[in-house]
Amino acid sequence: MIKNWKKNNEKGVSIAVDILNPHLFNFDKIDKEVQNAFLKGKKFGISWEYNGNEVHIFDKDGSVEGFPLSNLQYVAAIFKNSNLYSSPNNGVLFNLDGSVHKILELPKFKSDFVHEIIEKENVKNLLLKEFLEQPKLSFEKYSRYISNQNSELDIFDINYNNEITESQILDLETLEFTDFLKTRFDRNYYWNPKWKKENFG
Repeated sequence: MIKNWKKNNEKGVSIAVDILNPHLFNFDKIDKEVQNAFLKGKKFGISWEYNGNEVHIFDKDGSVEGFPLSNLQYVAAIFKNSNLYSSPNNGVLFNLDGSVHKILELPKFKSDFVHEIIEKENVKNLLLKEFLEQPKLSFEKYSRYISNQNSELDIFDINYNNEITESQILDLETLEFTDFLKTRFDRNYYWNPKWKKENFG
């Protein structure tokens, strides 16, 4: 069983996070001095305890953001400014003992909305067309989402050239991306109606 999840900075300052309640933001409940010391860090990593051993994921060149998948079987990690796991291969699934299980492969767009945008913008904006032909792709963020079906989804935000972000759903059986939750373009969001909660904007 995984426990004692923490976020750490390069100075050794850490804050604890409840892996069973990731939707609760408890940073304001942490001692102010610890908050300030943590936020003064330039690089960040993650750590946890598994089978009595402490596991650390840190990158001397950049930062690591991560959290256990909703089934608590693997840890999702996003590396930023990393030479070890550089974009577009900056999304990694770790086993609970800290060994690498899988380096995630960036999926293709799944939203019709995005494909329509690309077709329209390619006519009007040759620069965007050039960007998309040789895109700067990266995994941006991992999170969980409670859908309108009350199921907890594992979400990876995928960034394309800082122009388009698509939030895709990781299937926990295959560890492949099978659907999308929402897409952002130019501050506008398009939600997949299959998953959107009725009261969510």
